[in-house]
Amino acid sequence: MKIRKGTPLDIPAISCIYDLIHDEIEQGRFDMLWFRDLYPTRSWAEEHVAAGDLYVMEDESSGNVIASAIINHSPLPEYFEGKWYQPESYDNILIIHTLVVHPAHKGCGCGSEFLRFFENMARLSGCTRLRLDTQAIDIPARNLYKNFGYTEADFLTCEFKGITGIKLVLIEKILE
Repeated sequence: MKIRKGTPLDIPAISCIYDLIHDEIEQGRFDMLWFRDLYPTRSWAEEHVAAGDLYVMEDESSGNVIASAIINHSPLPEYFEGKWYQPESYDNILIIHTLVVHPAHKGCGCGSEFLRFFENMARLSGCTRLRLDTQAIDIPARNLYKNFGYTEADFLTCEFKGITGIKLVLIEKILE
């Protein structure tokens, strides 16, 4: 597996992953408050490819995009409501958003590989903290993050991209 910056050519594959995850949610096989026309969407991927902060994981044998994530220093507004260290600047804090894996590759280590990439990127750029969030109902993601030494810092109820009643878990790891 290879992780690289996403390009406009990756948008159809990323959008397909989003659609397949929405299918899983709608069919009751995945518990998450995401909605097809609200989040995540093709325009979300396009926005972040244009910003240069969307990364994709390719299956090297097939060349297919099998996962993606956004990595940047841009906290959600809710991060400032959380009960954790509030920095003046996020310059030394790296954040991963919208980590998604193609359902056919679920359980194959893609999420773990993306976290290793994220942590290495943070170390190379001199970041001292890693942050992310997920929904409280996303138990598989929460377990993955715990296994990587992340701490659940706070729980907030919020609205995101027009989706109300989200119980958000704020998660972080201090790099040594």
